[in-house]
Amino acid sequence: MNEPTTTTQRMTVEQAADHLVACLFAGSTPPRSMTALEAIRHHCVHDCMGGDRRAVEECADAGCPLHPYRFGRRATTCPHRPTPAIRSFCLYRCMGGDAEAVVGCELSPDVDPRYSPCHLYPFRCGCNPNYAAATAGRA
Repeated sequence: MNEPTTTTQRMTVEQAADHLVACLFAGSTPPRSMTALEAIRHHCVHDCMGGDRRAVEECADAGCPLHPYRFGRRATTCPHRPTPAIRSFCLYRCMGGDAEAVVGCELSPDVDPRYSPCHLYPFRCGCNPNYAAATAGRA
């Protein structure tokens, strides 16, 4: 699959479809209740490095917003939570700076309710849906 080569290049529909098929048939679909850190780890290992955990350890892309979180835990040097990092990744690395495209992302779980084609999808707007769901009934 041809991935976008620069931080401002947007995925084509064909690349998005390839990404979807790869996720569905690789058996790497996560449960819906993943935390943001688990989603980042899963993305880095399976979507970015093709399942090679050692490559994640050796990742040299320090400019990636997900880089400090690639081990599935918050690094002590990170000044913010992982959800803004996911937002930044989706906005600049995936959608080329188009905020409307992030909100309207086509890699949603609605494609097939059993799967989430993009593990970062629930967090793409910089919010944690797990937290929002937990606090919804507290009013």
